[in-house]
Amino acid sequence: MKKLVVVIRNDAPMLICGDSPTYRHIVIPLTKEQDEALEMLKVGVNCGQDIHEKISKCFIEEVGDV
Repeated sequence: MKKLVVVIRNDAPMLICGDSPTYRHIVIPLTKEQDEALEMLKVGVNCGQDIHEKISKCFIEEVGDV
């Protein structure tokens, strides 16, 4: 099973004290459907090795009340 790891940065120490930001992470297990939706597709072959897509960026969006 795959999981989504989100790293959250706290800039308050930097803004208030001139110190380094702090970080925390959250691990979210993916459902089978989510795992399948994120499957990297094979896009070619180079010298006998398969080439697959790679995740470049992810965004978290707030969604209004449904």
